[in-house]
Amino acid sequence: MSYKIIKVGVIALCLMMLVGCSSNVEIVPIQAKILCPTTNHCQAVTLKDIKTNRDLALALDHALNQTDLCVTELQALTQCIDTFNQIQGNSP
Repeated sequence: MSYKIIKVGVIALCLMMLVGCSSNVEIVPIQAKILCPTTNHCQAVTLKDIKTNRDLALALDHALNQTDLCVTELQALTQCIDTFNQIQGNSP
């Protein structure tokens, strides 16, 4: 009696596996997600009350530093996207 139950279970398992192998469903590859650094340090430069040459020099220094930071962030993001596209074979 128990051999019949085992036999039926094995046959059912084999039939379910065959159904899974014989389906005509097209397999769509999963798109890899791009993981690049994202920051929000690029912001508009705020000018404080500039009354002296010292204030002007400090504001210029701050603006140039902020610009350098934005350029570095943009280069890092561009490099990351280019590298991802080369790996995926999506080069323009």
